[in-house]
Amino acid sequence: MTDLTRIPGIGKNMARHLIAAGYPDIDSLRGQNINEVYAK
Repeated sequence: MTDLTRIPGIGKNMARHLIAAGYPDIDSLRGQNINEVYAK
């Protein structure tokens, strides 16, 4: 599916939510504010 599931605590369902929010991979999350990611 995606390398997002390599992050501890991120399963397939959360990975789908992250992709839908515009974060398709680990690199897209680097440097992001976790509160903004969560809000999306």
